[in-house]
Amino acid sequence: MKKIIVTFSMLMLFLSCGKYKELNKEEKYSLLYKAEILQKKDARKEVNKIYKSLDKYIAKNDDKALKEKEQYEDIVYFLKNVSRNYRTNTIGWNIFDDKSIKYPSLEEVIGKGEEPVNAQFRLYLDNRIIYDYLTDKPFTGTAIYRLGNGNITEVVSIKDGKTDGYIQKNRYNGEGTLIREEYFDENKKMKGYKKYTSQKALVEELYVLERYPNGEIKRDYIKINGSEKGKLRLYNSKKVIISQEEK
Repeated sequence: MKKIIVTFSMLMLFLSCGKYKELNKEEKYSLLYKAEILQKKDARKEVNKIYKSLDKYIAKNDDKALKEKEQYEDIVYFLKNVSRNYRTNTIGWNIFDDKSIKYPSLEEVIGKGEEPVNAQFRLYLDNRIIYDYLTDKPFTGTAIYRLGNGNITEVVSIKDGKTDGYIQKNRYNGEGTLIREEYFDENKKMKGYKKYTSQKALVEELYVLERYPNGEIKRDYIKINGSEKGKLRLYNSKKVIISQEEK
């Protein structure tokens, strides 16, 4: 009996030998992102190994292996198109050379739970609906948009495939230098901003502390030129400052 069990185990091992590695869509995407976009040698080696195994089964008219290979190719096609557009996403007439291109990390692209994901490499637009590439379902969550050099342009909230509002919006001058960062609350009202010179020096930062029922600012706090202290300001309903105190 023991001999029969051993023989059967060896048979199963023989049959499984050389079987291609099966990955789900997220695993395929992660591996290909590392190989195609981040240019990781170990990931490229793993992809080539999987392709070689798949090709053996495809040569034997294995439909499942063929579908597996097609999904890899579809992901590569998607990644190359996105990468091409990402590299040309600039401000003004700036052109990023290869050394200036900075791709999002794999962690930002895949995301976990409620973590923000990279919009360009994770989402796609179809008939005015924003879809999650990994699930092909309307996306709900937070997405980050970047320039080709990695600088953030927008962080947005998306619900059921529709943009629900800004969380952060960055503004750049014609040379691509950050000159203003704006932050928004859950009511889509600006809750603060930071202004910079073209030399990247902080010249002003403001935080909205309270608003009137109509949405107008009631109290805010402002700091000038990177000072440690700022001014706490109180406005009347006509947007006029009625008091200010150094804090």
